[in-house]
Amino acid sequence: MLQKSPRRIRSGQSQFRRNEDGATAVEFAILALPFLMLVFNTLETAYSFAGRQMMAHAADSVSRQFRTGQMQSVDKVSLETMVCDRIKLMVRPGCPDLIVDMRTAGTFAELTQVQIDRDGKIVGDNYKYEIGGAMEKNMLHVMYKWPIFTDLVGRFAYQMPSERGKMLIFATAIWQNEPF
Repeated sequence: MLQKSPRRIRSGQSQFRRNEDGATAVEFAILALPFLMLVFNTLETAYSFAGRQMMAHAADSVSRQFRTGQMQSVDKVSLETMVCDRIKLMVRPGCPDLIVDMRTAGTFAELTQVQIDRDGKIVGDNYKYEIGGAMEKNMLHVMYKWPIFTDLVGRFAYQMPSERGKMLIFATAIWQNEPF
């Protein structure tokens, strides 16, 4: 039988070790997933931040109409429509995941006691749709169940416990009505 010389075996192994064809493709495959996750997470964070800014603007804009006396009364549907019209660029048509709470109180301290849990529910109370008269204190909560698409870290940090794949974004406006 013919046997390969040890020299030939070593040279074959060394050629295999030195062959770097495809190394770039392997390195790219290893780094592509973390890089794409970082890029998509950055884009989603920017998109949700824009949604939060739009939500804050909507709360300020709607509260101004009540503060100045332009709107004297409100019902649930008209209040939600007013808010939805201001955020419809960033949310699904008809704002199906929109939650609006508007209430009045005697003091600002009472309004700051209202707490919202991570599911968007008022702790120990129900949603209200009331507007105070002249010089009364009011608060408007605007909440939206924002969908999470690629945020892998956020699902452990701020995801809604009752709904997978969503986080609660919200804005609050507290004011005292003018003497209208």
